Amino acid sequence: MTTNLEKIKEFATAQMAENKCSAHNIEHVLRVYKLAMKLAEGENVDMDVIEAAALLHDIGRSREDADKTGKTDHAVVSAEM
Repeated sequence: MTTNLEKIKEFATAQMAENKCSAHNIEHVLRVYKLAMKLAEGENVDMDVIEAAALLHDIGRSREDADKTGKTDHAVVSAEM
């Protein structure tokens, strides 16, 4: 991983540390990352974008889980973060 990607991974790991859901923890994010890398093989895509998106896709999950009103969408929160 590049230096920037390592920083992204560290940020994602710190954000995911709050998440108590075993289905959406940092191990899930790393599985998604591996799958994204496999799917991107041989495709004409910007790998920097794919790598970052895979690592950051669930960083807002803990906010959604904490919202008992059900109004928080982790995808929106993750994108905003």
